[in-house]
Amino acid sequence: MNKTQFDAAVAIALDTSVRFIDDEGNHLEDITHFDGFGLESFKTVTCTIRQVAALIRWQSVGMFGGVDAAALAEIEKIGRHKFNVVGYGNGTVQIREGETPLLIWVGPDGTETPLGVLFIEGLPMARRIMA
Repeated sequence: MNKTQFDAAVAIALDTSVRFIDDEGNHLEDITHFDGFGLESFKTVTCTIRQVAALIRWQSVGMFGGVDAAALAEIEKIGRHKFNVVGYGNGTVQIREGETPLLIWVGPDGTETPLGVLFIEGLPMARRIMA
């Protein structure tokens, strides 16, 4: 997982309009293949940005929206070497400049999907990404 993919996953995870659990309490993204990701014996997995976002929400985001920076840093560190991120087709992650810089996904047909804002207040590792 590269830095752009990680930042996109963080933006999705922190977007409260994105649901990872349905009304019956079922997970909408399978994150079981991340079980034991902190162990030395953990093997590389293929996953999507949305699955990484679900993992981030599960591991790092508290019930009231607070972020556990240590847990987030652990996901970034391990994911750099152990998460082979695929998905979103042949598009690109880009920055939309403005009053609030926005991370967007631009698909091959030019359609844009907002992924979230780039700067997250109070998150020490938040940074501006270069797509």
